[in-house]
Amino acid sequence: MTSLFDTARDIYHGVLESRMVARMETEGRALTDYETAKECEYLLETIDYSGYERDEIARIKRACRHIIRRYVK
Repeated sequence: MTSLFDTARDIYHGVLESRMVARMETEGRALTDYETAKECEYLLETIDYSGYERDEIARIKRACRHIIRRYVK
């Protein structure tokens, strides 16, 4: 079974991969489902101020909302 972290890392051609891998390296392990969902919530709150292009922000938000919905089910 694929973890929520693996799904977040790979979703939509890896749009969240750099952020998820950075957090994994900080923690020294893959994130738990709860931590992955929380990271996505944080991204939803802060991504608008990242300097990314509007279409990239939209893809990141879409991926984060998908991950959060999957965790909540």
